[in-house]
This record gives sequence, structure tokens and C-alpha cells, in this order.
Amino acid sequence: LGIRLRAWAGLTPFPSCSFSLGASSSSCHFGSCTFPAVSSSSSSARIPLAGSSQTRYKAAVSDQQATTTKQQHPPSSSVAEVAASITALGQKARWQAAMLAFADMGRNNLSADWVTHRAAIEACRRGLQWDLCLHLLDDMKVSGMRPAVAAYGAVLSACSRRAQWLPALAVLAEMRQASQATKVSPNVTVYSTVISACGQGHQWAMSLALLREAQAKSLPLDIIVFNAAMTACERGRQWSAALALLDEATGRLGLAPSAVTLGAAVSACAEGHFWQGALSLLDAAVSCRVVPDVILCNSAISAAEKGHRWDVSLALLVDMPRRRLAPDIFSVNSTISAFSQGALWEEALTLFRSVSTRSLHPCSITFNATMGSCAKGNHWPIVMQLLDEMMQRSLRPSDSSFNAVALAFERAQLWQRALQCLDEASGHGLQLGAYTLNVVVSACSKARRWQQVLQLVAQMEASSMIVDAAARAARLSGAVEAGDLAAALA
Repeated sequence: LGIRLRAWAGLTPFPSCSFSLGASSSSCHFGSCTFPAVSSSSSSARIPLAGSSQTRYKAAVSDQQATTTKQQHPPSSSVAEVAASITALGQKARWQAAMLAFADMGRNNLSADWVTHRAAIEACRRGLQWDLCLHLLDDMKVSGMRPAVAAYGAVLSACSRRAQWLPALAVLAEMRQASQATKVSPNVTVYSTVISACGQGHQWAMSLALLREAQAKSLPLDIIVFNAAMTACERGRQWSAALALLDEATGRLGLAPSAVTLGAAVSACAEGHFWQGALSLLDAAVSCRVVPDVILCNSAISAAEKGHRWDVSLALLVDMPRRRLAPDIFSVNSTISAFSQGALWEEALTLFRSVSTRSLHPCSITFNATMGSCAKGNHWPIVMQLLDEMMQRSLRPSDSSFNAVALAFERAQLWQRALQCLDEASGHGLQLGAYTLNVVVSACSKARRWQQVLQLVAQMEASSMIVDAAARAARLSGAVEAGDLAAALA
């Protein structure tokens, strides 16, 4: 697999780096990137407790929820019963009730122990309450308890799922400090979770730095930690780095890729418009004993669309039933967008009309892609029909919707209708950008409506929008036509 990718892209292994994340450092470096150091006491990473812990926990739950919970769950008589109750509530995704049970322990003359803290942290993790997880972790340390790796891992998981990368780094720093006095040392799972948190926060360079730090500690790296780093690179649009990590994991380390691995790599190929690599990975899935799923195929279709290969997108879409996969609306959206780039408005419209027969529901992206394709095909009545149908389905038009409307009228040389679409967009609470205004300027210029041209260009310049070459030429023509030599030379 690595050989095939290098043949396509000429990849080289991602360079190694030195990285330090110590509390005493003023900054940390990765390549040309510099990040502020994060310590366990960093005010930007940790939320201070307001009042007592019990007050803080109860404040997270509404009065109605508190009343309902007390009626359904009477107070427990022992710590073990409370722990069991919190565990059961957490498994049912009822973190509010779990926290009320935890907060009421003091009123019932019960002292929370390690088990109840761990159960409460797990309940909050399931409820994505990362800040409460942090407070519970602090409570354990204030009470003289030593949180285990599992407790730290649950807190980090909550932070990761909420893209809270700074608190995750702070917790990692705490673990590194605690490892000097206890046996609580960050393992590969901890690093995977923190890397994922950084990726969710679009901190791809930090994710890579943490991966190298784990390597430097001689931790047994698995495919999961590489998946997290690859996904971070894909989110950061660092597609070559993501593929280099794939090559390193499957080649040098001999790790078996999973569906997540190939999915991240194919998505990275899509970001880099590297459709050949996406197809190569999709073909290699079977040899890697990975069964391609809908998400993997959609990523490959998207890569072909971004590479301006509508024929490849269509072939992948048609091939999905052979793979025993049912195309979803994302499969259709990417293929319609590919048709739009190929000026194949009839094919785009046909695929759009087939959505209902597939028991799929078109979304705003489906409508916008089809409208854009029909606009390029100079079929403004169809564009307006689609816009009406979109609103009948209670789908809110976006900038892309009115971009297509303006382009359709510009190509049909209907300058007045093009101007009207600006007012219609404003009525929907939208402020259109430079692309749409440049299209409307072009429509007015073709009709020799110089006054409107000058007004629109002045409006764009006042809003610091980019005026394209055609609009600047139209402004020059308008100024000359009006005899305003000063404006023409401006």
C-alpha cells in the first residue's frame, strides 16, 4: 500500500521532530510552529470552581430535573448504593440525575470515595460534560485521592469529543507531573485521546508533535494513535502528512489499517484533490482486509469531484450497489457537484430527480449543487423552480443558493432580475459576498447599466470586498461613459 501511494504522490516519510510539553517551558515548538506551553494550572485551560463542588454540580441541573430525579430515585443509604445508582444512571445517558445523586451525598452524611468519583466522571463523559469531568478530577485530588489512568482517560475523552484541546493538554501535563511521584503515567491510549482532541480543535501540528513524543517514550504505538494523527492532518488540510503517516504505520511499523485509517487517508486525498490516491486506497481496502463502507466510498467520490473528474465520481456512485452499499444523500451531493463542474446540467438534474425514488431526502447542499449546475447551463427557469421547491420543503436558502440565481440571470442577460436577487437575499437575512456581487456587476455591465455598475463596485470597495478584473473593467467603462475621468483613473 505504501509503495502504491509513493508511486502516485512521491511521498517521503514525515520528518521526525523534538517536542517538549513541560509546565516550566514558556513555549513549545514543532517545525516552524510555536505554541504556548500548557500547564496543569493554566487559567486558559481549566475552569475555576465557583462556590462549593455540590453547588456547582447542582447548578448544572435544572429545578425540574432535580424534582423529577428525587421523586424517581430516593436517597441511598450507603456509598456503595450511591455508586451503583450513579453508574446505572450514567449508562442510561442521564448525567444530570447522576450528578444530583453525587451532590446529595454530603446532605445524607455520606463521603464520596474513589468509586463514586469515577462513576460520576464516567456519567459526565457520556453526557459530554467535559467541564464537570475536570471539576470531579480536581475534587479527587483535593480529597487526597490519586486518580488512576482510567479516570484521567475518561476526562480526556470528554474533552476530546467537545474539541477542548487546551484542557486536554492541561490534563496530560498533570499526568506527566504525577508520573514522577506515582505510577500514573500517560499510555498510548491517553496520547491517542489528546491527539484526537487537538485534531478536533484543528491543531494538526500539535497532534503530530504528541505522536512523536509518544514515540520518543517508546510507547507501543497502535493503529488507533495513527488514526487520530491522520484525522488531525486531514482536518488541517495537510493531506501529504496524513498519507506519510499511513505509509509509516502500514509500511515501517507493519500495522494493519482499519476502516478508520483508510477513511482518514481517502479524506486527506480529497482535501489535496488527489483523486488517484483515493482510488488506489479504495482498491487496496480488500487486500488490507478492510470492507469499504459508505463513508469510505463517499470520501472517494468527493476526491474525484474535487479533482474535476465527474466520470470517476459517477463510476464510484454506480459501483456502490455492487459493493452491497446503498448510496446516501452525501454520495449524491458529491456526484451532482462533480456534474456541475463539468457543465453537465442535464445529468445533474436527472440525478437530483432520482433522489426521491431512492427514498432519500434532498438537503440544502443537494439543491444548491443542482441549481449551480443548471445556472451554468443557462437555464434560469429551472433554477428558480428549484429555489421555490427548496423553500417549500422548509429548507433555508444560503449564499450558495443566491450565487446560483445571480449566475443564472447573468448568463441570461437579465440584469434587473440579477439585481433583485440581492434584495431577496437580504430578505432572508443574508449578506452576499464578493462572488455574487461580481456576477451582478457583470450582468449590469453587459446591459450597459453603468450607474448600477458604479454603485455596486463602490459598495464592494466600502465593504473591503475583492473586486475582480471584469468588475474593475466595468467600473472603468462606466466612469468613462459618465465622463468622470477622475473615477476612471482612480
